[in-house]
Amino acid sequence: MADMVMVGIAVLAIAACAALLYALERGTGR
Repeated sequence: MADMVMVGIAVLAIAACAALLYALERGTGR
């Protein structure tokens, strides 16, 4: 089950990073 937890955390981290980059791009209006 530890592997599932690690995978879940990794997915959340990647999703958060992608959302942050998307928000920054939309915010700057490039």
